[in-house]
Amino acid sequence: MTKSLAITCAGILAVCLLGSCSTERDPRDLLAPGGIGVPVIDALLVVGQPLPDIFLTRTIAPDETFNTTRALIARAHVVVTDVAAGTDVIYGYSETTGRYIAPTSPFPTLVEPNTEYRIAITTQEGETLTASTVTPPSLAVADWLLLDDQGQSTRRTLRGFGDFESSDSVYIAPENQIVYGSGILEARLARPDVPAFQIGLHSLDLDSDFVIDPDFFDEEDFEDLDRVTSSP
Repeated sequence: MTKSLAITCAGILAVCLLGSCSTERDPRDLLAPGGIGVPVIDALLVVGQPLPDIFLTRTIAPDETFNTTRALIARAHVVVTDVAAGTDVIYGYSETTGRYIAPTSPFPTLVEPNTEYRIAITTQEGETLTASTVTPPSLAVADWLLLDDQGQSTRRTLRGFGDFESSDSVYIAPENQIVYGSGILEARLARPDVPAFQIGLHSLDLDSDFVIDPDFFDEEDFEDLDRVTSSP
């Protein structure tokens, strides 16, 4: 079974305007009115991908049933700025989805590596919300390895694009054919200065066969599976 995967690096642009949690707290503080109705910005920047949709909500009481309509902050003024380039992207609000969406015409704005982005939001109530992040550099994978089930020994090294005259050959190389569940796929990154990475795997072959076929799945269940992220 051939599985085509792409690796992405992400910078998180999210802020909840609440105080940090303490290990010693009065239980009554958990229901403090001051923590209710606080604006929350939720967005994820992925290097090399278009600017993401933004969710803007308010916190509600823990004992209250969540209601999307009640939690959403609608029709705010949202601007994302590429600080180095000095360019602003003004988001539009979708009444249908409750999301803030970046314009895609004449073309979408892609998230750049090693770049500071700032977001500024003004709500209809006059509140001003700001946050910033610096995206990481694009990741270069030095080696892809297939390890044994315990992750202790290397079964083989996968071949990369640079090993072939035709880049498409990387998908059909015998060394790169992996049976689902037959081992652990390890990516070795040449970044000793970084203590940890947040990695996302995305399927490039959305029409490939599923690698799982449980007896309790109907055809409708397969149709509902998300093939964009880590495809089963």
